[in-house]
Amino acid sequence: MGQNSHPGTRPRFPLIAEQKWAALIVYTLVGDLKKKEEEEREEEVKKLRGSSGRSAHAPDRRAVCALRAASLRSPSARPRRDLPPRHSCRPANMTSGCRRRRDGALPGRLALVLLLALHRSFAVATRQATTALPQTSDPVTPATPPHPERGIYNVTGDNGTVCLMAQMGLQMNVTFKNTQQKTVQEVVNLRPNVTRHLGSCESDRASLILMDEKTNLTFFFSLNSTSKKYHLSGLNMSAFWPEMSVPFGAGNNSLDYIRGTLGYSYMCREEQILSVTSVFSLNTFQLQVQPFAISGDQFAAAEECQLDQDDLLIPIIVGAALAGLVLVVLVAYLIGRKRSHAGYQTI
Repeated sequence: MGQNSHPGTRPRFPLIAEQKWAALIVYTLVGDLKKKEEEEREEEVKKLRGSSGRSAHAPDRRAVCALRAASLRSPSARPRRDLPPRHSCRPANMTSGCRRRRDGALPGRLALVLLLALHRSFAVATRQATTALPQTSDPVTPATPPHPERGIYNVTGDNGTVCLMAQMGLQMNVTFKNTQQKTVQEVVNLRPNVTRHLGSCESDRASLILMDEKTNLTFFFSLNSTSKKYHLSGLNMSAFWPEMSVPFGAGNNSLDYIRGTLGYSYMCREEQILSVTSVFSLNTFQLQVQPFAISGDQFAAAEECQLDQDDLLIPIIVGAALAGLVLVVLVAYLIGRKRSHAGYQTI
């Protein structure tokens, strides 16, 4: 297996090797500059020692001061005890030649600045080279569209009577690979005005098929003749949208949604999410369905879903709490009024 290469990034090892060679060159230059400075200082000290002796008792002050300055500039030289104190070499007007020269330290400082800059660039380049890892893209999630329109879908049996009734708004949540081979997630509303429907009815099984130009949805309802309960047992989808690289298909025939009792319809006004597979789920809005035992082409009495029951339960709880609070306030008022009257006596 070959190493993965990414466009727009340089290989790691050549970059690090170039930085190491540059650092080695700078270190060599710094060493040469220091060595050259030491040699110049030694020569200057030798010259000053030869020209500084006018007499054993009265040496030239400027020469002695220069000799002290040269010895101070040399990092390896030991302090001279035979030279005058440092403060005696510092004239009041600071114009004498006894001040220490600092021009010799300029090349060393310049080399040090270059070395620090090179070290910084080497650290940045190494960090960029070691952190240049391939990035994995998460599925692109678009904005959720508004609630879908409610469609009316009725299925007629062989005898010419309605055997299945459904009114609902449908929203499909699908994850697929687009034409650029990127994983995307689309949320699409089913439009009733461009949707055709058909189906079939049996004694214990009914189906509803919804179709438009690029999407097919199939619902399967099953009836348990013993318990007189029905439920949504299967849901399949197939689609080929313009963004898809290949046709999409998903389904599950082992579902247990929309549970109702024979002779009653099932109603759920709130949004209900029917999870079918890992890449497909169906959201229902304002749902009412009755797949069996329809009489007079009308829905029978509705059994509401748990979501609707919870919505009704919250106002009841809030109303009961408010009524209890009013009752407590009223009782407290009556007790306080009775005590205030008990404090007076009739004359």
